[in-house]
Amino acid sequence: MRTLAIALMLASSGAAAAQDTAPQPQTEVEEQIVVIGERMHTWNGGLAKVDGKLTCRTKKSSGDEMVDAIRCGAMLTCMGELAPQIDEVMASDIARKEKQAQVQAIAEGAVPCMDAYHKTAVMRLAQSRAGKL
Repeated sequence: MRTLAIALMLASSGAAAAQDTAPQPQTEVEEQIVVIGERMHTWNGGLAKVDGKLTCRTKKSSGDEMVDAIRCGAMLTCMGELAPQIDEVMASDIARKEKQAQVQAIAEGAVPCMDAYHKTAVMRLAQSRAGKL
């Protein structure tokens, strides 16, 4: 997530700032993006099915409820769309290793969705915390 924060800061600084070698002060939003990114990096969790419903389980909290909610929201939204495909693979009679490989391949399809979700949610949270919303 730190890479996302750096990329967002670079994108917002513009080409002229890239030519200037003096360090530029960060805006309040950029500072919040960095803090949120660092917290997101500490979060650990995953998805599970409970009574047939996809749920998010946090194994290690980031220490920030909103950051935890972003991580879970991204997974539930993006992986939720793929749950029927994953269920089909899991219900099949193929070997366990092949199931894992197929589920991994399906999950990789959710990465662009999760990246976009994170980017939008982090920006909104950063703007809110910086008093810009």
